[in-house]
Amino acid sequence: MRIEAYQRTYIEILDTIEQCIKDRRIITSLILLYSAIDSFSALVETDGKKGRKVFEGWVRKWMLAKYPLNCNEVDIYSARCGLLHVQTPESDLSQKKEAKELHYCYGEADTIILQIAIDRNEINAVAIKIEDLVYSFRNGMADCLNDIYQDEQWQKSVKVKSEKFFVNIPK
Repeated sequence: MRIEAYQRTYIEILDTIEQCIKDRRIITSLILLYSAIDSFSALVETDGKKGRKVFEGWVRKWMLAKYPLNCNEVDIYSARCGLLHVQTPESDLSQKKEAKELHYCYGEADTIILQIAIDRNEINAVAIKIEDLVYSFRNGMADCLNDIYQDEQWQKSVKVKSEKFFVNIPK
């Protein structure tokens, strides 16, 4: 299987996310992660849809169905909005109680302890381990790419869209 330039870009992004987590640059890792989910879901969309519905649909189908997390696609979209737009866990959706905030831990930290603190403070939030979120995305993306390789029309659609992507071409 040939690795396309856009696929190398996502591999680099995932590697950078994981390095950021190791280096304790957590906000940077989350910004990269949400941006990657956003762009990848748009890349593989075939119905001409855009925005929130595409993001949520892709997360539901490719991440959460096989690699479940302690949240849903609306919670993840809301977390994306809060982080990318105002760098807080709060978004319009969480303010309206249409989504839970995501509160993150990583490394050896325990989501159970974080969730106890969230519940004690009566916050509409769920504790999530960043590595679990990355794992769900990485594996969901791999599964999606495998399905794309089985569908010639889908491959063509992705190829046309990916030709507009910024890519880093190695020497």
